[in-house]
Amino acid sequence: MKIARLAFGVGALTFISRILGYVRDVAIAFFLGAGLFNDAFVIALRIPNMFRSIFGEGALNSAFVPIFTKKIKQEGEGGAIKFASNVQTILLIITTIFSALMIYFMNGVVELIAPGYSSNPEALSLITNLGRISFCYIIFISMMAFYGGISNSFGNYMPFASAPIILNVILILFIFLGNSQEQKAYWLTISLPIAGIFEMLWVMYFVYKHMGIISIQRPVMDSDTKLLLKRMLPGIIGSGISQINIVVSTIIASFVASGVSYLYYADRIYQLPLAIIGTALGTVMLPELAKKYASGDVKKFKVMQNQALVFSLFLTMPASLGILAIAPEIISLLFQHGAFDQQATNGAAAALEVFALGLPAFCIIKIFSAAFFASGDTKTPVRIAAVVLLINIVISIVLLPLFQHVAVAIGAVVASLVNAGLLGYFLKRKSLYFCYKKSYVKIAKIIGASFLMYLCILILKNFVHSLPLLAQVCAYMSVSSLIYFGLFGFRKVT
Repeated sequence: MKIARLAFGVGALTFISRILGYVRDVAIAFFLGAGLFNDAFVIALRIPNMFRSIFGEGALNSAFVPIFTKKIKQEGEGGAIKFASNVQTILLIITTIFSALMIYFMNGVVELIAPGYSSNPEALSLITNLGRISFCYIIFISMMAFYGGISNSFGNYMPFASAPIILNVILILFIFLGNSQEQKAYWLTISLPIAGIFEMLWVMYFVYKHMGIISIQRPVMDSDTKLLLKRMLPGIIGSGISQINIVVSTIIASFVASGVSYLYYADRIYQLPLAIIGTALGTVMLPELAKKYASGDVKKFKVMQNQALVFSLFLTMPASLGILAIAPEIISLLFQHGAFDQQATNGAAAALEVFALGLPAFCIIKIFSAAFFASGDTKTPVRIAAVVLLINIVISIVLLPLFQHVAVAIGAVVASLVNAGLLGYFLKRKSLYFCYKKSYVKIAKIIGASFLMYLCILILKNFVHSLPLLAQVCAYMSVSSLIYFGLFGFRKVT
């Protein structure tokens, strides 16, 4: 099926990027551990990434890609280029002004998102300085995402999917600079805007090859731009809600010693299958669904969602239960080196076990959200996001005294389950989604096979626990893969 084929291509590049990301994280964990300097870098990295979802592949591209796709269909590349030039100019102006303001007020921003460090002037100063350096990244990464949306609209997903590889390579190179943990934290942060420039130029090159230069022009508020802004507004609010979610999680975690770092390393592990499967599907789903919706082929629109849903569950269910079964072994094998000790492993593994349970829901959200955006409805996901935000905050705060930093993971997972359910419900009400009987049968088989695989891993633990850690993990992965994929072939599912 086309969606699976495209997702595999994007997923393969994402996998390479994530492997390099793992090498990067191992190096960072080795040199910085899970203490103050790692927390400072994580927070500095998180600050521009929060707004990246607004100016980059979040609100902007969710509204831009469907309109750009329609312009190509109706007016050809000439009309699409004119529209893109106008949007590019507006994006540059907004991100430049916004970046200048954020850099100026960075001290207050840090106190807001990491109040646990407010009583430590030295730590607050460090995080503020790193945050000012890192925020230059938002301009370049927003432009990269903008050009990536154009490339995706033409069905060329490789440039945008491969850009993070550049980021990880540069970060790996820069981690070896500096003679102290503080110096290394600064060098890592400096590498972010440098990587952003190279990522932007990489994607721009492929767009240039396809459709020439997209020039900077005097911004015009024509009907297309007004429609874009109208559709972006709910997306901005939704992205804002999502980032408030992240900020609240960071605030809560900052009150637990090394809580930010524990959640970061757990996030890095479950983000691997999420990026390879969920993000890859979301990347290809938006332009593909937008084409189907623009042509009025609603039936194919629904069929494509079913295919993506089954395909995502086929890969995420075994990944979810597999990670749940061996989370401590994964964290220990990948990160327990140098300054990253057993206590750090235990803290990160506890969060990872919870995050793993939400993996299928996280991927389903990517698919259903793409369906809303492709149809031009950016409001419904925002309303749902507001409800999800409240659920996450309440659960995280209520459970914090009992579960410490793991409460943040529990809140995120419960909220993701509610989010996926509500998105599916409202898509069905809009007659834009229907789960066919054939899909239900496949999903039931996937769930059954995944739980059988999980039980086999638990049994296997009794026989291989005395082996070296690498041998244990290899045994778990080999046996579970044989069991799961042996129960039914890939073609029977997709």
